Amino acid sequence: MQLDRSTLIQVILLPRLAKTGKICCLLLAGIFSMVGCQEKGEMDKPPHHQQVRELQLNMDSSPPSFDPRLVPDRNTRTCIKALFEGLMRTAPDGQPQYGCAQGVEISPNQLRYTFNLRESFWTNGDPVTADDFVYTWRSILGPEFPSPFAHLLYPIKGACQAKKGLIPTEAIGVHAPDPQTLVVELEHPAPFFAHLVAHPVFSPINARVDQEVPEWHLQAN
Repeated sequence: MQLDRSTLIQVILLPRLAKTGKICCLLLAGIFSMVGCQEKGEMDKPPHHQQVRELQLNMDSSPPSFDPRLVPDRNTRTCIKALFEGLMRTAPDGQPQYGCAQGVEISPNQLRYTFNLRESFWTNGDPVTADDFVYTWRSILGPEFPSPFAHLLYPIKGACQAKKGLIPTEAIGVHAPDPQTLVVELEHPAPFFAHLVAHPVFSPINARVDQEVPEWHLQAN
């Protein structure tokens, strides 16, 4: 989701069956400094133009994490879809449409996807780059990383072997020749790949923030 910095968004998660009606989690705009991204020009609006809006989600439990690499349950996936933007998103008609990507070239043998990224930014001002995607996907495929949806990346060349510890994650078929270009090599043709990368687990995280503040995703409440 592209977040407009002129809008202060509060995500309130309401417990579905709670008798007290207490709010189980309040996520303020501060966390968007790590997980949101926005287009150039949206970051310069003055604070007095900020407008408060609320998104109320009826849930029976608080998400344990806001890390898209983890997405352990449906509640978390719902929040991740609201907070993060992947290469593609799923349109109301079920078809993939561009998210952080603004174009894709598919090789004649359907084994190479080259995504061109539009210019966008995390809400702390960092640019969203192809390296963020590379970092995120490689970390998911680390043998010790507990991602429940790592198998969704297995169409990528070398992904399954990397998850089993047979090859280093640097050897998988994901490369960033420049900040706006992400090249993905597949093990075999996968006509569904554009649909697949709309899943929240393929969403990028801010590589710099994750390295400097590894526990950022636990600051949900």
